[in-house]
Amino acid sequence: MDVAIKFPICNIIACEDIAINSEQKMYICNPFTGSSGKIMKRFFTYTVIQGIPNGEQIFKIQLLDSGNKLVKQTDETKVKVEENLIRAKTQWTNIMFQQSGEHSLRVLLKCNNFFEVIGSSNLYIK
Repeated sequence: MDVAIKFPICNIIACEDIAINSEQKMYICNPFTGSSGKIMKRFFTYTVIQGIPNGEQIFKIQLLDSGNKLVKQTDETKVKVEENLIRAKTQWTNIMFQQSGEHSLRVLLKCNNFFEVIGSSNLYIK
């Protein structure tokens, strides 16, 4: 009997919205930089998770500072997975980056009533 274990593949792209007006959309995408000690008014993360079993799944995304302390996290999001794929766009607003360095975005999937990290990406804040 063959046993196959599939690990999810998670890609995260972070984009800062630098639109001049509402008619023109322009983004700076991964890796982008922000100013230390400043509030980043708005940025987006685009997340694609592949290799997830079809059906209902629950996930959330966390933003951690360079000391691995939680800055902010999304609410639990319930999605119906089709074709073993989750696509999510998350808008982050008024995020205070108090220190410079590498910050992390982590995607967590709920499994057996616990959340497991299935992917991460880094933001460098100068």
